[in-house]
Amino acid sequence: MNEPETLAKGVSVIMDMKDYSWKLFRWLTPTNLKVSSSKADLYPCKEIIYHVVNTSFLFNASIKLAWPFLTNEIKETLRFHFENWPSLHEHIDPAILPPEYGGTGPEIDFDKLSQWLYDHDTEIEKRLRYQRISKK
Repeated sequence: MNEPETLAKGVSVIMDMKDYSWKLFRWLTPTNLKVSSSKADLYPCKEIIYHVVNTSFLFNASIKLAWPFLTNEIKETLRFHFENWPSLHEHIDPAILPPEYGGTGPEIDFDKLSQWLYDHDTEIEKRLRYQRISKK
């Protein structure tokens, strides 16, 4: 997200809901949904598309409950692929996806990703704060 080209062209986010739990389900209150939906609209990027994969019965029920509370902007950015990898591959090149998403790219190194997020948490918060102020 630090690259001007990325901010100009947009980002695709894969939301893997394989381990969706009752704890997350209980978090889905109207207030939490409205706040989260509003915050997602704030990030200074041309376009962010959320690709939802590996859904479960519980998650599908959650979406039906949450849908009325999401902004139209968020609804337009959600793509549901379930476990249909060819559908996901229509939007994201399988050459960059890890094998767990039907791709031929490298495995995800979660330790490296976590460390990067930890190392850049101040910068990420600063960017979000700037966007909140500038949109008022």
